[in-house]
Amino acid sequence: MELNGKIGLVTGGGAGIGRAVALAFAGAGADVAVLDLSRLSAAAVADEARALGRRAVAVTADVADAAQVEKAVGAAAEALGGIDILVNNAGHAKASSSVLDVTEAQWDKVLAVNLKGPFLLARAVLPHMRRRAPGGRIINISSLAGRSTSVFMGPDYTASKAGLLGLTRHLARELAPEGITVNAVCPGSTETEFMLHLPEKVRDDAVRLIPMGRYGAPEDIADVVLFVASEGSRYMTGAILDVDGGRLLV
Repeated sequence: MELNGKIGLVTGGGAGIGRAVALAFAGAGADVAVLDLSRLSAAAVADEARALGRRAVAVTADVADAAQVEKAVGAAAEALGGIDILVNNAGHAKASSSVLDVTEAQWDKVLAVNLKGPFLLARAVLPHMRRRAPGGRIINISSLAGRSTSVFMGPDYTASKAGLLGLTRHLARELAPEGITVNAVCPGSTETEFMLHLPEKVRDDAVRLIPMGRYGAPEDIADVVLFVASEGSRYMTGAILDVDGGRLLV
């Protein structure tokens, strides 16, 4: 799963799954743009990627803001010479147990980051990707919640991640004739900062529902994303890959 000569942009790349993806790309030979709301976090991961011998740049943007997205994507493409791979990983979540717990403001924020953001990123990246096509990759990080529901999240998160799967299918159909593939990866419960802040009982109850008996590590997700970004996935588009330890089987 080599990415020699490729240039990837990873949103939400400053921590968790995004950091693991950015470093997996760098380890596979790609140059990497790390986009995050936190400049310090993005810069730290870019430093890690450079330590692996690759070019890397840190850019910041609120992915729900079109002007910021266009500026960040333009800066990344200029610094690295283009973009071949987009990983839409940035997300927003707030634990909710009922539709009655979700405020209108929370609904708008979650949908803006989790669904509008990937649309804005794909739109901004495509002109750069087309200059280097065929072979472009757009990889959307959805969630098990988009395939079913979540024991942690409310309807705002579920709707946003299900909508991202619809966006994936639409873009896959539209861009296939250009040789640009669009696929989605759906992580189950993964050991990220969000998960670590959940009550211990909630975590213990949730892990009992996973047939493999453990939460995923960010690297478990990153390895699948690396495959989807590689030449090995060249004839796969519009696919949904569940990386959940078997949770969807229960």
